[in-house]
Amino acid sequence: MQVANTLSAPDAHDVPPSGSSSPGAEQKLELLTKQIAQQENTLIRLNTNFRIECTHVGKWKPRRLFLYNLAASGCGTAGSSSIASTRWNFYSHPRSMARSTAWSGPVCLFTSHCISLGAVLAETTIDLINDSKVRKKGFDINTTHKRVLAIKSDLDRLLQERQSILEHTDDFTLSDLELARAEGRVLTDVRDLSLDEYSQFFVRAHKFFANRAANSFMGMTAASTGGFGGTLFGILSAAHRRPRLVGTAGIGFLISGATIVATPGTGRVVANLAGQRARKKIYSQLNLSKTASSVSQLKADIAKLEQLASKTTISEHYNLQNLFRRLSAYDKQGKLFTAQNEINAGEIKKANAELKERMLFAALIGSSKMSWGINNINAGFGFQPRSLLRVNTDSGKARAEFINDPEPSRLFTERVAIAATTYIPGQGLWIFDTLQNRTREEMRNRTLASQGQLPGALNKERLDRVDEIDAAFNY
Repeated sequence: MQVANTLSAPDAHDVPPSGSSSPGAEQKLELLTKQIAQQENTLIRLNTNFRIECTHVGKWKPRRLFLYNLAASGCGTAGSSSIASTRWNFYSHPRSMARSTAWSGPVCLFTSHCISLGAVLAETTIDLINDSKVRKKGFDINTTHKRVLAIKSDLDRLLQERQSILEHTDDFTLSDLELARAEGRVLTDVRDLSLDEYSQFFVRAHKFFANRAANSFMGMTAASTGGFGGTLFGILSAAHRRPRLVGTAGIGFLISGATIVATPGTGRVVANLAGQRARKKIYSQLNLSKTASSVSQLKADIAKLEQLASKTTISEHYNLQNLFRRLSAYDKQGKLFTAQNEINAGEIKKANAELKERMLFAALIGSSKMSWGINNINAGFGFQPRSLLRVNTDSGKARAEFINDPEPSRLFTERVAIAATTYIPGQGLWIFDTLQNRTREEMRNRTLASQGQLPGALNKERLDRVDEIDAAFNY
């Protein structure tokens, strides 16, 4: 029967002893059922807000990354092209190359690496600011986790009290008991599924932050080693005409290229390790197991409850009107879980496809930079100046003198030209990847927007369904 909202949940000592009868047992059962259902929906709402807020990526971040990459790749292509063209032009007479001409290419490359490093630092700062805002809202990992543990403890207590009433009260007929126990199974399913859903979001958040941190670290490493360990030594080499410094620059480029190749895989490995630790922690704290309720089990239990309710036309101790309201809400909750599982599966599929693409482009772009570095190492450390003995007869007398052999300089210039030439395709591919990736993503977003399937729209739809379920329980 319907009970006023001012009633409070019974304490454990209010439960009648076994075999006794209590005129208020049905009211207590009704109230406990309602409280459990409301708490479970509160948990579902918390799950939804946690997923939306904690790992939110602003719509402008991908566009900022596009501009960073386009600027950096453009400067890099200009730099490597300048180095290649000047070195090939002055190949036969390298000492006639002006220092300003020798500087121009490395300066462009240095600018490219500074843009990349600045981009990583800027985005890291923005991410930290956004993380602070999320903490203030109370949807960060730690705050949300404490709230979930409190809700779980409350649900466990309420479910135990409800079960105790069914076991120690003789007021209910067999049909009423069957209905109450069937609804208890549904309530348990919803609790288990809500906690399991939270555990998935909890693991997802840890993987998200681990991957973000790994990518930031790898990005800073690639930009720093290539910029300060690579191009800066290239500028110094041109300024002071010290070819061997190019070998040192090559080491920086080699490390930078290897870092680029390793970045996608490293990010995934670090994320998976963080996810494994988080999963172990959450399963232990929430007492989750592989045998917990599934969506199919919830649907089966709802169907069983509907079948029992449809056979019961009159009940002295069970408010059928409220039961049918809750049944509608349970069904909506089941649909929420199903829809979220589909979204999760789609997200994983998309992430795996993106990983393969990122690994391909990173391997091609990074290996080109590694080739640039290796050839610079060969050019710089392989430079061995030597002198030639020449007999000078200009004064009428034969006189022996030593002059610099031009061959080592020509060989050095040729090797640097080859190195820069091998780097140009990688830089061009970086430009292509930047353009194609952003274009495809914009087209995808436009298609999803026309279908109402953008993440923001799906999240709003889920929150609307949660509001509807809340209304069904507020009778």
